[in-house]
Amino acid sequence: MIHVNSISHALYAAISSSSTVVNSGVNVHLNEVFNSDPNQMPWVGIYTDPIAINPHRIGSNQPWRADVEFSVYMQADSMKSAEDANDQLERLMYPVLAAVNSSKNLDGTVHILTGVNISPYGRDLNNEQWIFTNEATLTYILDV
Repeated sequence: MIHVNSISHALYAAISSSSTVVNSGVNVHLNEVFNSDPNQMPWVGIYTDPIAINPHRIGSNQPWRADVEFSVYMQADSMKSAEDANDQLERLMYPVLAAVNSSKNLDGTVHILTGVNISPYGRDLNNEQWIFTNEATLTYILDV
């Protein structure tokens, strides 16, 4: 049985309990409404992507495996410039991704982290405040 809720909570715990993330004043949320409040930045939102389980075996003696993906949105802002907002976002990405990398099996809820794909998600200017967001798609293999 696949317990996606356990996996998402383990990912949340890995990121939100990282001392570097905590000391950076990052607001970390799980399955919350997407942030639109500049006062909440730096902000990280963790969301379960649509789940399509296609179990497969690598060999006849191996367990059934499936991929599951999660999106981690990282958001930072700046009143100075777009370049500064991008710098703030890149400074935020390091501790978040380090926390993800430090627990590749999410306390045993998955087999292993197999991929991280980072892409720009949003670049907005709101009342002279640059708000930049990146999406990291995390792919895990789990035994089913």
